[in-house]
Amino acid sequence: MAEIKNKKHILVTGIQRSGTTFTGAMLGRAPLIIYLPEPFNPDYGIEGASKHFPIIDMQNLNDRNKLSIKDIFTYKARFKKIYKGFYAQKSNQIYF
Repeated sequence: MAEIKNKKHILVTGIQRSGTTFTGAMLGRAPLIIYLPEPFNPDYGIEGASKHFPIIDMQNLNDRNKLSIKDIFTYKARFKKIYKGFYAQKSNQIYF
């Protein structure tokens, strides 16, 4: 995949059944956008994720969940399982 010069991030959040999966999937159809569904899913999300909906303490510099988001945005996060389907097709040259 071509090097992305302007690395801006979009974080889509919301409560259950509010359309976040649909919104993320639609954004992810753009050629240079990678959709990472449920990064905090304890079953297949990022390593260290233990809850679907973690609380992030913005005042705590060492908050594990805040550091996990930083790892996602800097492409350092490691996932428990490989995403399949459309994400895998687009990101076969990007390593997290």
